[in-house]
Amino acid sequence: MDNLNWKKGDLEVRTVTRFDGSSHVELVKWEGQSVCITIAYFIKDSDGNVTLRFVGNRPFKEIAEIDVNDVWKELWLTCMLLEGKDE
Repeated sequence: MDNLNWKKGDLEVRTVTRFDGSSHVELVKWEGQSVCITIAYFIKDSDGNVTLRFVGNRPFKEIAEIDVNDVWKELWLTCMLLEGKDE
């Protein structure tokens, strides 16, 4: 998986590599320079289908209303990229 990185203010879509070598893409909110919380993450199954999962009510608590359109567009584009679509 290619490393994805998009950032707007304290929000970031990024690729995370786990200790076992697998990786996933997530949306996080930074709290300072070294602590972040996961707001949402993508799961890709063996058939190539991509699912976006939200962590509880964090999207409603952690994303400012002014940023919703930009974040939603980036999540949609990330999903299309992960699915291999050119839309």
